[in-house]
Amino acid sequence: MSVQALGTNEIPSCHGGLENLDVEYDYDLEDVEGELPADIRATFYRNGPGRQRIGDSKYGHWFDGDGMLCQFTFNEGKAHFRNRYVRTPKYIEETAAQKVLYRGFGTQVPGGFLSNFLKMPANPANTSTVYHGGHLLALNEGGKPWELQPGSLDTLGEFTYDGQLEPSMVFSAHGKVHSRTGDYINYGAGVSGFGLKGPKPCINMYRIDPEGTLFKKAQIPLDNFPFLHHTSF
Repeated sequence: MSVQALGTNEIPSCHGGLENLDVEYDYDLEDVEGELPADIRATFYRNGPGRQRIGDSKYGHWFDGDGMLCQFTFNEGKAHFRNRYVRTPKYIEETAAQKVLYRGFGTQVPGGFLSNFLKMPANPANTSTVYHGGHLLALNEGGKPWELQPGSLDTLGEFTYDGQLEPSMVFSAHGKVHSRTGDYINYGAGVSGFGLKGPKPCINMYRIDPEGTLFKKAQIPLDNFPFLHHTSF
């Protein structure tokens, strides 16, 4: 994404400072100041919303921009860059139609109330990324992880840990890897059942071992539905 210059009378907004990056690149980084240590062999990944509009329509919030992974690979004193969009249904279908087709965090589908009623926000897989248990995952707060192939960054599909993430379960973009065990601990808002007062809110907790197996799930009951975001432990 490039920074868009603002005039003296323009007020910055979630659109004014961001531009689409529509091109997917794959090239060696040759304009390097100094030298890259030859013994560094590693890959750094970044994820974020790569576009803020589709066709002539701006998304209603930058949280709705489609996820784009950037991959910086360092090997034997050289560096390589590659970026790819995560091929979610939202990205594929809106790219083909060049218009908004999915409701988002701050984006409404054209057509008013009835067109958006009872529709959950789409998962653009645009918030964070993690490599754990042999899986490279693009993450968003409101859905399942999406798996990509390290190196090519080809999208492999929605990832459910062999069905352990049930259809109603969401997966946070801000889980943590336990420093001692190597387990990946994640969570998501959910419903543990229904009572006289309606749905019973909870937090679904997930624990994934270093081999990538989701081996433990638990629910923490709550009095109200939460908005879950960042944790640290």
